[in-house]
Amino acid sequence: MADNTYDAVFIGGGHNALVTALYLARNGMKVGVFDRRNEIGGEFCSDELPAPGFLMNTCATFIRFFVCPALYDFNLREYGLQLVMPEPSQSCIFDDGQAMVIWGTRHVDLETGKVSFVEENFQKNLQSIARFSEKDAETCAKWASRAGQGYGEKIEEWLYNPPRPAGTLTMEDEIMASGAIDPRWPYMSIGELAYDLFESEAMRVYFMRLAQGHAGSYPHVVQGLMSTLHQVGSMAGGLPISIAVGGTHTIAHALQRALSSMGGEFFVNSEVDKIIVENGAAKGIVLADGTRVEAKQLVINGADPKQLTFRFLAPELTSEMTKRRVKNLWGDNYGVIWATFALHELPKYTVEEEYPGCLTQRCYLSPLDADYLRFRKLGDCHRNGLPARFFHHLTHDTAFVPSYAPPGKHLCLVEDYLAEDRFFTKSEWGDIRKRIPEALLEDWRRFAPNMTTDNVIDSYVLLGPDLHERFTWDAWSGYGHTAPQMGSFRPIPEWSGYRTHIKNLYGCAQSQHPGGSSWGLPGYNCYKAIAGDLGLEKVWETAGRQY
Repeated sequence: MADNTYDAVFIGGGHNALVTALYLARNGMKVGVFDRRNEIGGEFCSDELPAPGFLMNTCATFIRFFVCPALYDFNLREYGLQLVMPEPSQSCIFDDGQAMVIWGTRHVDLETGKVSFVEENFQKNLQSIARFSEKDAETCAKWASRAGQGYGEKIEEWLYNPPRPAGTLTMEDEIMASGAIDPRWPYMSIGELAYDLFESEAMRVYFMRLAQGHAGSYPHVVQGLMSTLHQVGSMAGGLPISIAVGGTHTIAHALQRALSSMGGEFFVNSEVDKIIVENGAAKGIVLADGTRVEAKQLVINGADPKQLTFRFLAPELTSEMTKRRVKNLWGDNYGVIWATFALHELPKYTVEEEYPGCLTQRCYLSPLDADYLRFRKLGDCHRNGLPARFFHHLTHDTAFVPSYAPPGKHLCLVEDYLAEDRFFTKSEWGDIRKRIPEALLEDWRRFAPNMTTDNVIDSYVLLGPDLHERFTWDAWSGYGHTAPQMGSFRPIPEWSGYRTHIKNLYGCAQSQHPGGSSWGLPGYNCYKAIAGDLGLEKVWETAGRQY
């Protein structure tokens, strides 16, 4: 006899799971969400760090949850979600004293979700790029035009739908068959693409570092074709970055409040141990304390595939081929550094007088050295733990949302990438961690002389191994966005449509299509797959959307 009974049971309460749960509740299902941690939200988490009175987004920072239809379908603003979209959207400051300021070219109406093109911003961005290379500006204009004339619609269709089944004609196949793109692109690494597309050091660095910011992928990685097309089309500007007022955990809280209002129930400190499978179908879960929970219709896994395969399911339920494919899932984003600094004053960049607006929420500080980023930086990390030069990816949160810090104080996060976590022992990572704050500051001072130790109140460093431990195997991107792990192959071909080999058992985590980010689309598309199987409401048609 089950202790609790629900129509749909969720393993894990991350934002994707909450999105799927909302849509099922909208269809009248009784939903139960079980999470092993003491708070719902997964990687949408915020803590009082690095010092009292400061609010650090511990994982998700560069937020684009505004692309998720759930924001509008459930009017999450009524449940406390407030997003700020600073402009300019992002910038690159180079060590030779030049800078590139990029404005968002897509305006998002946060009441309706409608997106409109901003021609004025697009032209400003092209002028900024042309300072480095007229030819590169022409390249960006060409691919932005192609995105506006068809590729953008293809990318949108790819993002907002379950992938086509592996073995069928995929969207990538159709694009390749059209002959409109270089046939080498699906096989080229990010570094190869950067050098093939652009002639200037600035744009090559920008392209490679932007790819790493999107998915944690190093320049030697071959990313999925749709990721490449999306990135190439947005080099001269795209969607802006947003900041969640009150921290990214407010997104999870808004989702939770909305679901609670529809009867959804939440259980924290409730670690799942096993999935109950009877006659080839998922029937519920068993918690670590022995509690049995019945699922009348669905079990949805919001954890990663390795937990699903090697803990939740009995070994005999999964084929050896599937086990091997899951075991071999890979993500190089574990090498991330997230170092948050509590400051007395914001950085004062020496280039700001000549390049106004370069203090943005998404700011890159980079050596003007594409060869170092592409060929040598990771090798330095392997040999020395830290690179000779950093390629900072910065936030300036309190420039736009002052409440992230006490009055008159400031908060900045610095992101960069080192070796994969498996490359060093726990003790060695501990030694590297001690070196990071001063190493980052020393490099930062090359761009902003006021970034001295006297300006720092405190700092807090998260490394790849910390994320690996906190969020289990798949860290923040849900395994690497490599070509063999995207689209119809994500996470593995037989699970790419959000369904698993067990009847009534679905997956909705960032390890599913279209990949890890703060956009909630795996959760939305998981609902689409379930809706197709069970004949549930086509919410996109109800709302008058194509997708």
